Amino acid sequence: MNKQILEQKEQISDKENLIKQKNEQLKTTEEHFDQKLRELQKVYEAEQKKKNDLDQNLKQLKQDLEDIDVAFPQEIQDYKKQIAQAKLTTSEFEGKTKVLAQELKFLKAQLQQTQ
Repeated sequence: MNKQILEQKEQISDKENLIKQKNEQLKTTEEHFDQKLRELQKVYEAEQKKKNDLDQNLKQLKQDLEDIDVAFPQEIQDYKKQIAQAKLTTSEFEGKTKVLAQELKFLKAQLQQTQ
């Protein structure tokens, strides 16, 4: 019976040692995966920052495009108004020029008659 107890104690001791080994392996594996997790977290954060920067750039570009869509048609309308005003002014000057040309012609005719 003593022999059986000794064998059982030895088996228990062996199992305890095995459990200790497994716990150490588990701890090493856990540390390894914790390190991997930290590395992946850093990569994730860097990629998230890139994404946020790109999202911000995209938002700014969309705003710039919207501003162009609003400003450009307004500029076209302003230029069209300026062109229309220039045409009107040109027409007025052409009319005045014709009147002055007729007056000049009339004055030349009168001058020739008086000579």
